[in-house]
Amino acid sequence: MNVTVWSIDSDGAYFQSIVSGAIGDFGPAISILPSGKVDPAHSSELELRLQHGTFRLDIHGMASKLRAETAHEPVYRSTCSDYFRVTAPVPVVTGSGTGRYRGLTGTLAMSLVINEVESPSCNGMSRQLIVLSGSGMMSKGG
Repeated sequence: MNVTVWSIDSDGAYFQSIVSGAIGDFGPAISILPSGKVDPAHSSELELRLQHGTFRLDIHGMASKLRAETAHEPVYRSTCSDYFRVTAPVPVVTGSGTGRYRGLTGTLAMSLVINEVESPSCNGMSRQLIVLSGSGMMSKGG
């Protein structure tokens, strides 16, 4: 299974996603807490709300790595720009699947890339791309 989640020009909790391979589906993704409340800090789980069901990814480890990487931004001070790339295993949250994804288990090898030019210090320009992408073997229990 291959998963890509992205956001353009937003630090918010809302993303778009595509899943291909053994699953062919797409839909919004939302950064949430285990309680289901929106998590604007992106510190816990990412729920993929696909056309045929949902499942959650545990992004806590990825978020911890990203916080360490971004502690001293901007990376390129003279151009007010950043580029970050972190990798981590991202497991499916046990019991989180609904619809066609009920019982889904496994772990994805994922990379998170953030490429941005920050505003207002760069002549008012601001562009950002966030992409979480990876693949792994999934299985489906009863």
